[in-house]
Parts: sequence; structure tokens; C-alpha cells
Amino acid sequence: MSAKKNFWNQVWSAMNGSITFGKLSPKGDVTSSVAIEARDGRHFMCFDEDGERTGYTLMSAPGATFIETGDDLTQQQQAVMILSKNGDITLKAANGKIKLEALDIELMAKGNAPHGVIWANADETLKLDSKNVTIDGKQSCKVMTSGLLTMRGGLGTQMLSPLLEGVSAAMSKLKLPEPAEINKE
Repeated sequence: MSAKKNFWNQVWSAMNGSITFGKLSPKGDVTSSVAIEARDGRHFMCFDEDGERTGYTLMSAPGATFIETGDDLTQQQQAVMILSKNGDITLKAANGKIKLEALDIELMAKGNAPHGVIWANADETLKLDSKNVTIDGKQSCKVMTSGLLTMRGGLGTQMLSPLLEGVSAAMSKLKLPEPAEINKE
């Protein structure tokens, strides 16, 4: 593919940076309507208009990016909103943590089956630590493990159910009944 040419671009620049209208990408395959660049070339914003990044807005900072907003709003008003009409939203810390901190945090998955699911997946450990933890399954609740399952209640443990079925091997020499044998009884 031959590189694009733009004979109508305009550049305003000084020692510390530039604003370019009609800037071509280094490969010559994308035109930016507007590009704002700092002295350090890794510090920029581009508003791309064609090529493989049509409609993209790119922002790069070699240091931190800090956004502060909401001083004049009430607690009930939205200060920041990110809306993706189509496509995913990805927050990724390649070599760090993602921390969410607020008075309350709500995670909602709005959708009908097979959508409407929230996944929490950890390679090592998933921890819930709170004064009170409630898990409310409207149709069912499953706790499964291929290893050890421990339930401990400091003041006691209650299990309430209209039907309770269980199988245990209290001694390792006992043979567990087959599921078909349990259902016969």
C-alpha cells in the first residue's frame, strides 16, 4: 500500500509541542484530523479520520493521567460516564492493580440468558471479606470444589431447607454408596 499524502495540512508549533491539522501517521496509512503532541513524542492526542483507525481517538502519556471532576456536583449526580454503544470496555493494568473505591459499588449485568452474567475469575484466590456476606440465589445456589470444603460458624452453623440430602465419608475405610444406590432408598 502506498503512503498517503496530504498537501493541505497545517502545523502550529513551538519548542514544547505542536498542533497539526491533517497529520499523517508514521506509516502513512492514517490521517488525523487533529493531532496534539508534546515535546516527548510519546505524549500525544490524535483524532483519526481514516485508514484502519477511522473515528479513533488516541491518547498516550509516558507518565500518569489524572482526571479530577465533580467539585460543583451533588452526591446523586454523575461526574464521569463512559458509554460504549457497541463493543467491549476493557480496563487493563498490565503490571499493576485495578482498584475501585467508593461509598458503594454496584456491579450489574443486564441481559437475558445467556447474557446477564457476572464472572469473577482468579488464577489463585478469590476472597470476600466483609462484616456481613449474603449470597442470594433466586433459583439455586451451588458451592462446588474438587478439594476440601470448610464451613465454620463462630456461634453456630444453621442449614435450613425443605429437603436436605448429604453423603459423607467420616472414615476413609468406608465405601461411599453409588448415587444410584442413594436414590433407591
